[in-house]
Amino acid sequence: MGYFHGIYPAIITPYDENGEVSGIVLGQLVNFHLTNGVHGLWATGASGEGILLSEEERRFIAETIIKKMSGRGKVIIHIGATDTRTCIRLAKHAEKAGADGIAAVPPFFYRVNEQAIFDHYRLIGEACSLPLFVYNLPICTQVYITVDLMREILKIPTVTGIKFTEDNLVEMHEMLDLSPSRLSLLFGRDAMLLGALTMGAHGGVGGSYNYLSRAAVLLYENFHRGDLHSAQKIQHKLTQINQAVNKMGGLSSVKECVKLLGFECGPPRRPIPPLNEKQKAQVRKLFGENESFIKSGICLEEKPKE
Repeated sequence: MGYFHGIYPAIITPYDENGEVSGIVLGQLVNFHLTNGVHGLWATGASGEGILLSEEERRFIAETIIKKMSGRGKVIIHIGATDTRTCIRLAKHAEKAGADGIAAVPPFFYRVNEQAIFDHYRLIGEACSLPLFVYNLPICTQVYITVDLMREILKIPTVTGIKFTEDNLVEMHEMLDLSPSRLSLLFGRDAMLLGALTMGAHGGVGGSYNYLSRAAVLLYENFHRGDLHSAQKIQHKLTQINQAVNKMGGLSSVKECVKLLGFECGPPRRPIPPLNEKQKAQVRKLFGENESFIKSGICLEEKPKE
């Protein structure tokens, strides 16, 4: 099983003018992120609108990304769905398509007990030999993967990682302690990436990395070379932009930022609302004020006060 580390943009799903998935733009986005030095891509997750896509579309996205990556970085395909059978079908497809790993949110909508959650992951693991990431995203699923539950889930041989999208870094560290030599932990709160790295996270998966992938890569590299000052500066700026963009319209604002980078991706699918003109203007203003950082990831030294 591969060891997963580094920066993984939670790549968005681009649509054409008819609202269909655009393989052309998706391929362009893959090249863009590789040029920025990312270590891999996380596909059809929350930022990729995976739950709003058909199985056919999810397979097409997986195949397109894997083919375009051509081994230049790892590809983790989110195969989570409301039912276990769909997850199993998508897991088998991801393996056949050549993915490096798969991820799945726990069962959601219907409330089930921890044994049912364990069995959900067990059945996915038995159907596919790929490394399996547990995806702890309680803000969306309303299901919290506790340390005790994760301890049980690690009895499944193919479980090799967790995407931890929560603020509790102490609990994150306890997760890592469950199996330090086996577990890869990718952190999902972009605004706190540096803190997570200092607590042992192996990297990050983020929606803001769709337009800030270069900054995230530089943050990661500076941290690992011991330049904490530069890493802190980048994190501070990244956090400011990320928080502002999220307040302006969440995923719709993220896609607007990607559009301003030159990639027409269309708005998210309903029920996610598109931006209104006022919101678009706000995003354009923020982007313009931070364009140099967004494109380069470099924080210029502040001018000395007179």
